[in-house]
Amino acid sequence: MKQKKRLTSWQKRKKRRVKMLLRTTLFCVVAFIAIMFVKSLLFYERVDISDYCTLQYGGYNHKGSVKVDVDYDKVSELMRTLREDYDKRFIHVYPCASEDYNNFYNSISVNATVPNNLSNGSTFAYTVSYDKDLAKKMRLGIKSDTKVVTVSGLVTAAVVTLDDLFKDLAVTFEGASPQATVTIENNSKNPYVQNMVFSIIEPQEYYSLGDTIKVRAYFSEEECLDKHFAVEKPSEECIKEYTVENLPSYIQTADELPQEIVMEAVKAAAGAFTKDSALEFGLRVWSEANMMYSIDPRTKKYTFDWASYGPLSAYFKVPDIEIAGKNGNSFNDIDVVYNFVMTQSDGKTCDGEAVVRFTNISKQADGTYDYDFSNPKIHSASHYDSRIKKNVVKNYENNYSIEKLTIK
Repeated sequence: MKQKKRLTSWQKRKKRRVKMLLRTTLFCVVAFIAIMFVKSLLFYERVDISDYCTLQYGGYNHKGSVKVDVDYDKVSELMRTLREDYDKRFIHVYPCASEDYNNFYNSISVNATVPNNLSNGSTFAYTVSYDKDLAKKMRLGIKSDTKVVTVSGLVTAAVVTLDDLFKDLAVTFEGASPQATVTIENNSKNPYVQNMVFSIIEPQEYYSLGDTIKVRAYFSEEECLDKHFAVEKPSEECIKEYTVENLPSYIQTADELPQEIVMEAVKAAAGAFTKDSALEFGLRVWSEANMMYSIDPRTKKYTFDWASYGPLSAYFKVPDIEIAGKNGNSFNDIDVVYNFVMTQSDGKTCDGEAVVRFTNISKQADGTYDYDFSNPKIHSASHYDSRIKKNVVKNYENNYSIEKLTIK
């Protein structure tokens, strides 16, 4: 038998060193792998997810509000950091794909429990919701998802009341009913009110006595807070009503017309029967009656004149609101009808009827009446009663209210 070759002491030492190096190397490899494995199980990042929100305050102290939103820019930066951490790891116990980061990003939302009318020093809480399984997969540790916030920084605002808003608003009515107009002027010296806009809700071109208009103050809460004041109600509720009053009004019914004014009109109408009016209407009357008229040989003019005349009837007419005061239409008429006998130089006579019209009788705010009967003129004259009725009644029936007046 062959005997084993005995190793020298040097060889033995060398062998021991090789074995030790191999063991050390193996230990280091195993330790490295163990460390990498353990590190792969640890969280890459630990965050307070409730810090990934933004707070936006509104209102003012004692009437504040807050809007809590996810800060998606900050969340996006967190996703980028986690992806970089993932790429640096040699061992991935939980493999992640790009869509995992996107899905986690989209899973984040926030719910806030906020009391009404926040004040400085009051508190509220909000909670961030997220996909917990994806957070674990991405090795994201969440320290806290809820935060309690103490309110601070709300401005102290001067509160403007409704009385303050409308205190110096001048609402002026002009003209006469039913065609009164309204103007609005903001005369406020209050620095918070003087630049506000006031406007009529559903404005009309004209108004009548007793009509009610609604005036609204227009402003935005943001503009108010910029100037450190607040109105006690929102703009859409800042409305004040005004009644059209203390104005003259055109008479709209015969009941509003005193009998003494009617009789004054009847008496004044007689002043329209002058020599000039006889010459103006005589030819028409004579022609309608098929009568020959005479001419003064010296002056070459007609010789018509009134032989007699007297009141026959009277009518009160009011146009519909759509046409009153427009296109030359009056607001009301008193038509006084006279019958007459006309003569000329040859002694012949012809009878007929004439209409004298007075317009726009109004009642003043103090109860007195305004009218002008000082310049009576014949509106129409005819030999035929039917033509007078047409000129007084028939032509107006569709667009006027017509009432017969008592003149006896």
